[in-house]
Amino acid sequence: MSYLRFEKEPLANKFTNLVDVIFGVLLAQGLLLYKENILNAFSVDYLSENLAILAVYVIILFSWYGYHNSIIRFPYNRTFWSRIRLTLDLSILIVYAYMLYGLKDSYRLLLGSAIVFLLYLITGLVRIKEWKDSRVSKWELNLSFFVFFLVMYFFFEHTTFMVNGYLKSIVIPILTIVAVVSYRILRYRAGYPFLLLIGVDVDGVLGEQVPHVLKWLKEKKKVNHNVTYEDITSWKAPISENITIDMAIEEALLDSEFVETMPVVLGSEKTMKKMYEKYHIIITSSRPRESEEATKRWLKKHFKYHEYVNTRDVGKHNIGLDILIDDNLENIRLFCKNYGKLGIIFDRPWNQSSDVELEKFVNSGLVVRCKKWEEIYDTINRLSYHTNPTRKLS
Repeated sequence: MSYLRFEKEPLANKFTNLVDVIFGVLLAQGLLLYKENILNAFSVDYLSENLAILAVYVIILFSWYGYHNSIIRFPYNRTFWSRIRLTLDLSILIVYAYMLYGLKDSYRLLLGSAIVFLLYLITGLVRIKEWKDSRVSKWELNLSFFVFFLVMYFFFEHTTFMVNGYLKSIVIPILTIVAVVSYRILRYRAGYPFLLLIGVDVDGVLGEQVPHVLKWLKEKKKVNHNVTYEDITSWKAPISENITIDMAIEEALLDSEFVETMPVVLGSEKTMKKMYEKYHIIITSSRPRESEEATKRWLKKHFKYHEYVNTRDVGKHNIGLDILIDDNLENIRLFCKNYGKLGIIFDRPWNQSSDVELEKFVNSGLVVRCKKWEEIYDTINRLSYHTNPTRKLS
């Protein structure tokens, strides 16, 4: 997966501000355009028009609120799909203008609503393509309301059941308000757009790279050593006179055979499958880019996940995660320091050291140490809600 998906669009805030300005202009223009209706809000003579105005404002205000909830969680990034998403968001605003400035025709309210839900549907499908996770959009719900409004449009336009045009002009706005409020309630209960993003390291967390590289050094590089897994208490641990463990790993990762034959950590496959079904899993690796294709083949063979990103140049604390699982203390430290979210240390001989800052994170509950994958799963289920109490997790 390209880092572009994880790199926030430099103009994202300006795009969001532009959308906000258009929302504000639409609402303000409506108040000016329908000043007389506002002054006669309780007049029976203005009832049908006032109901239509109320319906459009309900749609726009709910949409504005929903847009901000969505854009906070799924900000515009530098991918092609994100550009499409911005275009669709602007197109929705054009439809709102079509509805607001054409209230004399009550059928336009139904047609406009159908088009809005069609654009919601397309936006959701684009987001799924962008994030590789069907849970980032409740597209079935958008499809249902698109069909509902389209059917209602043709029904009211062509039916002879209600001949009285005035009655239709009363029923259509009320129907629209009820439908839109129902949609927002259903979408909230469905949990969208609440999704927990979990970053999972590869080496030392999914793959047993240290025993594998010690074996590789003996068998392939013919390095005579007696170093064991337990001897590796830091990344600078010596293997021989001129070789340290970090040097050996870096060289071994350039060997595709080494990468693709690496043993998996006990319990990781089963637990990752369970986590994939419940959360959004992002593989975060700082391996050399030359090893990326072999890494992806190995990952595909053993694990279920949604996205992969190489964080070698950007760091794992810069990609918007909610939880990071890693065996590298510095990665955990930076993540907790910059975001104040849950960091899980996968317990290894080389990450037993500590300091005042790290102990502070441990004592506050931001950092948890786990020895097994089953512990990781239980920890996330127990603590994930507290990483962001506004986010629905199930």
